[in-house]
Amino acid sequence: MSREATVRATSDNVNASATNTVWGLLGDGRALVQEGSTITLTPGVANAAKWTAVQSEVMDYSTTPPTKIVSAVRQDLKTEVDLQARRANAGYTLKVEADAGTGVKAIAGMSLTAHVEGTVAETACVFSVDVFGIFKPGVTATWMSPFYIGNDSIVRMNVAYIRDRIQSDTFTPADSATDGYGWRIKSDGSAEFYGATTMAKLLTGSVLLDNDSRQPISSVAVGSWSAKVVGGTGVHTVSGLRFYGPDWHNQTSNPSQRLRQTVRNNTNMTGTAQFVGVADDRVTIWARYANSPSALAGAPWQAQNTTTTPTADYNAVTCAWSSSTIGMQKNGCYEFGVSCTDASGQPLDPSKTDLRDFTLSVAITNF
Repeated sequence: MSREATVRATSDNVNASATNTVWGLLGDGRALVQEGSTITLTPGVANAAKWTAVQSEVMDYSTTPPTKIVSAVRQDLKTEVDLQARRANAGYTLKVEADAGTGVKAIAGMSLTAHVEGTVAETACVFSVDVFGIFKPGVTATWMSPFYIGNDSIVRMNVAYIRDRIQSDTFTPADSATDGYGWRIKSDGSAEFYGATTMAKLLTGSVLLDNDSRQPISSVAVGSWSAKVVGGTGVHTVSGLRFYGPDWHNQTSNPSQRLRQTVRNNTNMTGTAQFVGVADDRVTIWARYANSPSALAGAPWQAQNTTTTPTADYNAVTCAWSSSTIGMQKNGCYEFGVSCTDASGQPLDPSKTDLRDFTLSVAITNF
């Protein structure tokens, strides 16, 4: 056991230090506890520090070269003020270390600091550990802890109340100029996702808003047309069989006629077009696509399915449809129609050039 103290003082400088040491040695083992304090004063500047070190070690002479097994703890407390710089610092550090002489060390520590310089203040609390947790008294199971970080660097917690929002580091909001990226969930329940996959059910309370237009849309877009008699061998359609991409969502007040764009996530929409009519009607179901509603009238029709109609009145004839047959852009528009001709425009039955008492309906899955 030993004690050392030194003091030196002049008219413009004061230095003082004290060290207490307790140590022991037996064979190949050694233990040490040491504590020290220092103060330094100069005009306008004052510093004080205190440290404590605890260390145990054993030498292993059976290896070549000999190896040392060590465990150590050290803590430091430091303060500093500087009148001229208008600066004040206070800090506390703690470090623990274990070395079994196998080439692998375990080191953990923490740092607590407060710093003010002028009108700028900053505080910090930093931990360097493999595992970090906050536990209730008497509870040691990690899965029951309020907050826990495992050695896999994954954060786990039981319950968290978010006052503002949580979001990914890469989040950028979508607006008229960009498509956005990442994800964000706000405390009011609103959320933005660049893309999402639902493994089971997707439940919506009321309204879905399109990311591009911010207009309400339906999860399934639906259009239909019912008529008694329509004559002629051309392709017949009405405005109710028209569907609008995001750039043209304002062309209709019906959310069921609005489509999302498929280019954003490279996933085509799918749907069905269904013709319900009387027996022996024979029809072709058509679709066409253009970059604007005004351009639809001149866009070429593309046959989707040619089929014989039901053998009994008012049975359904259905064809599957996918946007991949035409392609869907943000500024696109779709229109569907029906004719009593084949894909080349020739009557399927020359004796029947009218469509009688029918309904053509289209359903397209947006999500």
